[in-house]
Amino acid sequence: MTGPPHSTTSRNEHRVPRILITTDYLRPGDEVDARLRAHGHTTVHAPMVGRRDPEQLVAVLDGIDAALV
Repeated sequence: MTGPPHSTTSRNEHRVPRILITTDYLRPGDEVDARLRAHGHTTVHAPMVGRRDPEQLVAVLDGIDAALV
């Protein structure tokens, strides 16, 4: 008797996609936010005005899968 086939599922496959939103006109709870969340995404709002240091960009992009800039 053999066991179940070896799973090739990535441990990140079932992770909820995180979307960074950097615009100052999209807000938590607005229509765009609601639609993204309804489709299973997690939204992260971090409005960016002007330039950011590379260290700041690295920090804000950590764990992000997509971005609306």
